[in-house]
Amino acid sequence: MDQAGIRPVRPTAAMRGLGALVAAGLVLGTLPAIAAPRPLAAQDTSERAVTVEGRGETDEQALKDALRKAIEEVVGVLVTSESEVRNFAGVSDRIYAHSEGYVRRYEILDKYREVDGVRVVKARVQVTQGAIADDLVALKVLQMELGNPKILAILDPEGEQGLALERAAFSRLALDRVNHYLSAKGFDYVDAAELTSTEPTATGTALERARAVAKRAGADVFVTIAADLRETRQSGAYRFARASVRVSAFEVSTGRGLAADSGYSRELALKSGLESSKEAAIEEAVGDAIDRTMRLVIQRWKADAAKGRPFRIGVRGIRDYAQQRAFTAILEEVGRELKLEASGDGTASYTLWSREEAATLIDRILTKGGKLKGLHLHKQEQGRVEFVLR
Repeated sequence: MDQAGIRPVRPTAAMRGLGALVAAGLVLGTLPAIAAPRPLAAQDTSERAVTVEGRGETDEQALKDALRKAIEEVVGVLVTSESEVRNFAGVSDRIYAHSEGYVRRYEILDKYREVDGVRVVKARVQVTQGAIADDLVALKVLQMELGNPKILAILDPEGEQGLALERAAFSRLALDRVNHYLSAKGFDYVDAAELTSTEPTATGTALERARAVAKRAGADVFVTIAADLRETRQSGAYRFARASVRVSAFEVSTGRGLAADSGYSRELALKSGLESSKEAAIEEAVGDAIDRTMRLVIQRWKADAAKGRPFRIGVRGIRDYAQQRAFTAILEEVGRELKLEASGDGTASYTLWSREEAATLIDRILTKGGKLKGLHLHKQEQGRVEFVLR
């Protein structure tokens, strides 16, 4: 006990950061110098203090009930929309099972026995809100609210030009690390290795080309990664390596930047040699950068989600502008906010924000689509709906 009545709670695995997003363009050797290292994978340490009362047959049970109620209160702040609440219902036990893992510290303010013999503990509880948000992401509660964004990891088109085989291999290692991270945290992603080489080559800057590849792959987000990997020194038989990585996340549909941050490895020297040291440094720096960037992106997505869940709406078979305008008017009527992303060649794509379930939204569009003869539902996926005019 570090102060009277105040008890620190040892962090558990449940408090570790979860979740990351990445679609990556990698450029090795582009940063001018290695920056000084900083603590790895900084946690989102945002905390919330709540005062709660717990009840039980014993003081211990009452305290446990109080801690759970504190977690419930913080979850209530993070899980706000109707659909989030429904999604959370299926995973709530997994969150509450680790309730003590989210408690930074607590202070017992009062203890007493009620008339019926029930013990009551009143406590002020400091909850690590960031850890709960991370676990909600990993359990796909927030992803579902955000339309389950799809992520693509790709090598920067310019990053492979003129690079030695060694560095190209490290580039592939970094992207494999990204894909493994995404898979482990439950995010939908497309592996660049699965993209066909027959796709047309995009023109423009490296960023524009990366965005074009991500758009063809059906991704919602891509990230560019600039990395510096170098040998720093030698001490006897040990050769040391260090890496720094800059991650920048972009929205595919608009090209807008979502977040950017840097990650750093320690200065590493492994007994197995310099190559192993470099591999470990790349993996550590990439993991650090992804974690930092993801926290910023999730904050941005949550702010966007306040206006409703984003649906990607597409339509094909448009014959003229009047028909496109009529379809746009229908979407404007049924949604909270609408943005035309692209149109041409008989197609149009939109982002529509709505607080309704997908089935309800589709029904409303088709009902109002009576003004448009031949409007049919073509395909529905998670967060995506495509219509066709026949």
